[in-house]
Amino acid sequence: MAALRQPSTGRGLPVVRCQEECLPGEAKPPTMLEGAGKPVHIAIKRQGRSANVRLSGEFDLKAAPQVREQLDGLIDAGLQRIVIDLRQVRFLDSSGLGVLLGRYRRLSERGGSIYLVTEPEGSVRTVLEMSGVRQVMPLLASESEVPRA
Repeated sequence: MAALRQPSTGRGLPVVRCQEECLPGEAKPPTMLEGAGKPVHIAIKRQGRSANVRLSGEFDLKAAPQVREQLDGLIDAGLQRIVIDLRQVRFLDSSGLGVLLGRYRRLSERGGSIYLVTEPEGSVRTVLEMSGVRQVMPLLASESEVPRA
């Protein structure tokens, strides 16, 4: 099924119209939730009021609720410093960005800090830089660059 992009609806949203209809019983194109990517894996190491969180796989719409829940748990437990290692993340979409920015806001309101560790030349870092996250959260090349508490 091919789609044609049409002009905006006037609310900033593009109109997408199908060029041809799906026949009854015909398979529909896969949705984002049915993607064939590697699911996100989360490893957490807590030390006092700090935690190192390592993510690997794809940090997308499907993984965002799981990551949000884990990070919220750390914030609700009173942690003040969270280092999120994204070096093994192969894909980051706007849902992942939303989780990172939302947790940054929650922890900042409580006087805490979040640091992001990324590959210096990777696609995840490019997404973080292009989206403006760098102006909000530090992007570091290794955990050793995180300021001491």
